[in-house]
Amino acid sequence: MKTLIISLLYPLPENTGGRMRTMNFARFFKAHGEVDILYLDPESKKINDSNIFTKEHSIYPRYQNLKNHGGKTNEWKNETKERIKRLIENRPYIVAEWSLDSCKKFKSLVENEKYDVILCRYISNSFPLFKLSEEYKKRTVIDFDDFYSEEYLRKEAATISNLYRKFKKYIQNKFVMGYQKKCLKFGAALFCSPIDLENISAYRQKENIFIIPNGQGMAYKKI
Repeated sequence: MKTLIISLLYPLPENTGGRMRTMNFARFFKAHGEVDILYLDPESKKINDSNIFTKEHSIYPRYQNLKNHGGKTNEWKNETKERIKRLIENRPYIVAEWSLDSCKKFKSLVENEKYDVILCRYISNSFPLFKLSEEYKKRTVIDFDDFYSEEYLRKEAATISNLYRKFKKYIQNKFVMGYQKKCLKFGAALFCSPIDLENISAYRQKENIFIIPNGQGMAYKKI
């Protein structure tokens, strides 16, 4: 079996909870075959002595150095285009921006390497997965480690006094909940605790949902 793990940060050294969770997944899949890592922050790699990963890839998802390509005017145009794209794609603010070129690089990597499993750590990194074929979507696992509950979003919106900003926040929150439910349509979904499932109760009977708590290796409970 050949697995790709997508992570914002290079997961070594294991000095944060997020890195530890990523490495727990890496060790599990390593016991079943090859494991590659795709990390999205190229500066996060500080060591080179990993014996876990067969191949290491890095793709910076956003348009790089916008200010160096046309100054503020070009930067403003790119950001405006990105906001319009987000509205069209119902892509909320919690999801990282991916340039067209970065999406193509990601799709090419997956297709060339022919991965059996694609594990995406964090919903925020998941956008390019929707560009994959149905075959690869079925092989994709989303780790809902950065799940946003409806209650949390509602409380956050309640702190805003400006009516216009409150309305924008209301619309964004609808996008967030809708996007998270869309992510459940991939091959499998992982949650850290049963509490995280309360706001997606309509989907709790799906056979592709599992609970994998933090700090307990790869122990899991099927929902």
